[in-house]
Amino acid sequence: MTWYVGLVDFSGESEVQSDGRCVSRYTRKYLVRTDAATFQTEAQVATAVGINRGSALAADPNAICHKASIGPGPAMTRAPYLAYFATYEWATNATLPDTVDDDPTTRRTLTSISPTIQSTYIIDYMDGTTRKVILDSAGQPFDGGIPVDVRMGTVTKTRNKDAAGYDQNAVLANSGKVNSVTYLGGEPGTVQVDISASETYEGAWHFWKETFTFSYRKTGWQPRPLQAGFYCRDEADGEPRRILNSDVGAGGDDGECPEPQPLDDDGLIVPKADRPLGCKFKDDFDYFQEMDFSTFSL
Repeated sequence: MTWYVGLVDFSGESEVQSDGRCVSRYTRKYLVRTDAATFQTEAQVATAVGINRGSALAADPNAICHKASIGPGPAMTRAPYLAYFATYEWATNATLPDTVDDDPTTRRTLTSISPTIQSTYIIDYMDGTTRKVILDSAGQPFDGGIPVDVRMGTVTKTRNKDAAGYDQNAVLANSGKVNSVTYLGGEPGTVQVDISASETYEGAWHFWKETFTFSYRKTGWQPRPLQAGFYCRDEADGEPRRILNSDVGAGGDDGECPEPQPLDDDGLIVPKADRPLGCKFKDDFDYFQEMDFSTFSL
């Protein structure tokens, strides 16, 4: 079987859109003939022409082929004299596909980056790589913390996964975990992931659309409460006892201190002269599980 392909028509246009974007569009029309004994499919004709959707135009590499139309030739034909018209359209504002495939699971992973604003109360801050407690002029933590709008970096990645063998349990099992190794520039423990998935049908394809949301927090996601309370250990016998006003130099009676006091690793009151550097955070436990996020293969 022999194919004959010839360019019979072409056009090109450019415009400036209302948003100021310059867009160019091109059309190429080919007459395709063959001496095949039977009619050929659209896919066979497209293969003979050799132009794929998603390919760039040689005359303008920024223009991507986004549409291909194949139909009967200029007149009724029959074997062995079959003719077809193959028309292709390119545009500089067309989306560049990752692969030339109708399968939705072959689409590229898309990423978006944005800040997430969260109203919260803080009791500490990062001074370089050192975590410090925020204290008032009397050396006391602020009651209830300081209200601030925290901006946390958020990265969202979306992809499609084939439904065959899809592990739905992993969506819930991995949500809430934090990074065990550096990920997206965030040190271990500072990036947390949430995963959602929705079942989708397109044509004959059955797949799951996954969305990964990575949130960055400079001080880390593991709970690290300040070592502070209304009780301390007695220096004489090491037993817990109520903190009194006299323990913190409040003067007056020996009544119970109305404010929680910072404690050191031994459960003793941190002297005011040693605050805030002497204040400690409880960091001997992890609430969130850790994992290497590179295993997601995003």
